[in-house]
Amino acid sequence: MTCSVHHVPGRIRVKIPGLQHQEHRAEKIRILFSGLYGVDKISVNTLTGSVVLCYDRSVLSWEQLLNILKYNNVVDSNQPVFLRTAS
Repeated sequence: MTCSVHHVPGRIRVKIPGLQHQEHRAEKIRILFSGLYGVDKISVNTLTGSVVLCYDRSVLSWEQLLNILKYNNVVDSNQPVFLRTAS
């Protein structure tokens, strides 16, 4: 399944297939980013299957955050990512 990413500077929203109604996966994501320097806010919605990360652009990039999700098998690195950006 395709992972959908919406990015505006300082905020990334990732729609993750299989996250809906999966509170244990949501908690894993919260823990993963809770201590990460540069992440200001974490919101995980198991009804919509999405994760919103607000971050400090001088510390992190949206690509780094997406790679963290991939590295930790939250997002399947073999599946395509649909990216939408706004300036």
